[in-house]
Amino acid sequence: MSTRSRIRAQGPLRPFELRLRLPNGSSAVVVMDARNVGEALDMARNALGDVQVIESR
Repeated sequence: MSTRSRIRAQGPLRPFELRLRLPNGSSAVVVMDARNVGEALDMARNALGDVQVIESR
């Protein structure tokens, strides 16, 4: 598969808003660009630790 085919197959980035419960019990709202909500959640977990989703938009 060529590089051009791989880039085209990945899809566009869209903004996702996640309301999260943080490991310390507080909550936060984050907005990030991702291809899908799963990728957005993975990025949030990489940055913030073991978070739980309260709501996503």
